[in-house]
Amino acid sequence: MPVSTTTRHRPDYSRPQPQPQPMRLYDGKDTIDLHGLPLKIALDATVDFVTEKREAYIFNSSRHDDRHIALITGQGLHSRDGVPVIRNSVETFLAENGDEYGCVKNNHGRLLVDLQRTMLEPMQI
Repeated sequence: MPVSTTTRHRPDYSRPQPQPQPMRLYDGKDTIDLHGLPLKIALDATVDFVTEKREAYIFNSSRHDDRHIALITGQGLHSRDGVPVIRNSVETFLAENGDEYGCVKNNHGRLLVDLQRTMLEPMQI
């Protein structure tokens, strides 16, 4: 019986997975870099990061400094079929939660989330 020479790569979740580290970029925005991570880890990190930053914004007296956060998702150029899996999933999460977000000019792999607009919009129930 011939052995197939093509194998499909499957992530080994029994080994520790890379974890995204929040950072501050040159423009002062609180940022998290998600690209290159497994989708589940990227989404979990997005939920945690947005929630943490939203709560900090709500309870911080100097809100104007921390109004925007950045999510680096990548453009999906190296994804199968060129579909940006992480970016699409993060955009879906943001849209479902009523977050206002947009692309950074000349960098479609980076999303800016406006925490103030999020707070002002009524939640859909």
